[in-house]
Amino acid sequence: MANARRKSAKRKPERKYTGVLVTPLNIPLVGLLPTPFDPNAEKKIAEHQTRVLSELFAFFSINKASPYRWKELAIALARKHVPGMTIRLGVRRRGGAKAKWSGKLGNDLIEALDSLMKREQIKTIEAAAKKLLRTREWRFLNDPKTVTARYRQARAARKRRRAPPFGPLDAAYRALPEEATD
Repeated sequence: MANARRKSAKRKPERKYTGVLVTPLNIPLVGLLPTPFDPNAEKKIAEHQTRVLSELFAFFSINKASPYRWKELAIALARKHVPGMTIRLGVRRRGGAKAKWSGKLGNDLIEALDSLMKREQIKTIEAAAKKLLRTREWRFLNDPKTVTARYRQARAARKRRRAPPFGPLDAAYRALPEEATD
């Protein structure tokens, strides 16, 4: 049933560049020299690039009068072409064993270690783990290193669950100085 749902959920088709955005400006060269034959080549290049930039603003639906138009264009281009700028919400892991330390078991371990450290004034996780292994409930973990690793996994999973949905990108972007973003 899950596979049927996954197959039926169609991915939004990506818009492709068209027209001026895919047509390069061809200027013939003189022999082997890297100088253009046409004396008005610089003017043609500037006009072509202006036309392409105008089309990019239209393609990404960016208002040309906006004071942040260059920042918006840079972000739009980065989101389209830089894989690290892609934001995927609700993506699930594929395959592998089900995470055990991100749910109730992880929360129980966090609570047990934290309360033990507070109650007995233990400073390190490792020392608390050794003490916790002497209890009947947590004896199955066998090794203090295992307890420490599982504790850190559970803390990380708890932190991920409490993270804002869009991540730190927006906060980092807002923290940039105004000169860098214009």
